[in-house]
Amino acid sequence: PDRSYELPAHTRRIAVIGDSMTVAVATDEERTFVRLLEDRLNQRGGETRWEVLNFGGSSASTGQELVVYREVAARYRPQTVVCAFYVGNDLADNSARLTRAARLYFDLDAEGRPRLASRGPGASPVADWLDQHSRFYVWQKIRVAALRARGRAGRGVLDPGYRAFEADANADLAHAWLITEKLLVAFRDEARARGAVLVLAIIPCAEQVADDVWQELLDRAPQLALDRELPERRLTALAERAGIPVIPMAAAFRRATRDAAAQGRDPDLFLNHRHHLNDEGHRVAADLLWRGLVRLGIDADARPVR
Repeated sequence: PDRSYELPAHTRRIAVIGDSMTVAVATDEERTFVRLLEDRLNQRGGETRWEVLNFGGSSASTGQELVVYREVAARYRPQTVVCAFYVGNDLADNSARLTRAARLYFDLDAEGRPRLASRGPGASPVADWLDQHSRFYVWQKIRVAALRARGRAGRGVLDPGYRAFEADANADLAHAWLITEKLLVAFRDEARARGAVLVLAIIPCAEQVADDVWQELLDRAPQLALDRELPERRLTALAERAGIPVIPMAAAFRRATRDAAAQGRDPDLFLNHRHHLNDEGHRVAADLLWRGLVRLGIDADARPVR
């Protein structure tokens, strides 16, 4: 729905900023976790109304999300800003040493502060046009990407996004973690300067939730020391150091899949068992965000409703 820049009376706003997991183009709008979160917050009734705004952007990095907040989302005066960090690729997307795409990349200046370093290699006008008009072009891009991933697997090399699980960090990986921490600190400061609270929501990938998908990842690179809990553990630790409230989700996602299986329901929370969240995955994410925001005391009037 359209929203005005002006904040209506008796209204509280939450801006959710993330990548394609937040965009959720494969899920009907009313079933995305952003819309479901808004519905849950408004279930209690009363004078206060909630608006939850979706500022997701496909392929966005944390740095790009910071710029989206600064240049766009802040105009809507949200009191709470949720940075939805997707474990499956956001760490790599933050580093030009690990990925190259048409997104904003940051590096650190002499004082250790994030500065814009590059915009990545933008697509050609022809490729942009084909993206919008040719289903065949989009299909072949997906197939080529899948073949490249299979080739990496055959060589025992991880896709860059999965390097967040590597326990033995080399210089490039350590740099990606440092950039991520500094970007989140800058994001926190931008929000505070506008009277808002930044919350870090850690969206899990299928490898963290489904045992068989995790085993496939282990089989692809048996020579690497991979830690399934490492990304969420590191993100939680850096958020706590920075005084950023955090909502981790991996353990709760695993519980949801186990409960569904025990009740004879489909336990899958991801499209095709491994990609974006499906409708049930969005429902679980919305519930966790809702409960997490209440637990953090974002608003004393927003109590869980059965």
